Amino acid sequence: MFLEQQQFWVQLVNTVAAWKDEEVLLAYVPERVRDFSVPPGWSLTRAFNYLLNNVDVVRTNHAALEAGRRLDYEMINHVLSAAVPRLIDWGDLEAIRARSGARARVGSRIETLVALSPKNGLNPGTVFVRNTVERAFFYFAMYADYRFSDPEYPGASPGKFQVKECLRSGCRKLFIRTPETILYCSEECARLDR
Repeated sequence: MFLEQQQFWVQLVNTVAAWKDEEVLLAYVPERVRDFSVPPGWSLTRAFNYLLNNVDVVRTNHAALEAGRRLDYEMINHVLSAAVPRLIDWGDLEAIRARSGARARVGSRIETLVALSPKNGLNPGTVFVRNTVERAFFYFAMYADYRFSDPEYPGASPGKFQVKECLRSGCRKLFIRTPETILYCSEECARLDR
């Protein structure tokens, strides 16, 4: 499991929690795929509600996971059931190295294993939002698998990371930490809690 994948769903939960209206979604969606008008597909309002509702499912299930409570497997598996795992063919070794090097230069990596549902004919905005939700659920499911495999669960074995909520009252941000590291999502939150 890659921390970059875990950071994806963590950042999504933190970002979407502050959204108040559809205009924020438009700013989040890359310009090249901001079209929510061409049927079939969702309107901007429906896409916004779908994203908010599903990110809330991830947040709620994360809280249950870390508290040692039962997850809502039905909701999680409902989203995952549409996604089809597949390996991406990036080409020959030279193409893989070139793409991998380009991604590494921007602090990323190529992903070869993805889980996405078919979206033939849907408008670009709907495809982007559904892909975002499916990626978040796929990565969260990997995290749940990782946490359940820890013999100290719901605690964490030494050296194991956890996604935790910031301890500063009033801050609900999630962040990745190991048991030996910080308790706050940022230096600012640590300073404000003193």
